Amino acid sequence: MDNELPGTMLTVRHVASILNVHTNSVRRWAKLGLLKSYKLGPQGAVRFREEDVLEFLRQSANPQGRDESKDRPG
Repeated sequence: MDNELPGTMLTVRHVASILNVHTNSVRRWAKLGLLKSYKLGPQGAVRFREEDVLEFLRQSANPQGRDESKDRPG
């Protein structure tokens, strides 16, 4: 059994601040499965791993999954 603690967990508000979007956008993306989220505790507080948010940013910056370094001359 893996008892490793997760990395930094972020709130919806913190993620919205990082991404410079409204909190409703963060909740919608989580609900659609675009941004991985975790429900914690009996009230189901939504939290995000910092690593998942950074991966979401990388994918958003490069939506086709292309290696942009191949597009640069030289």
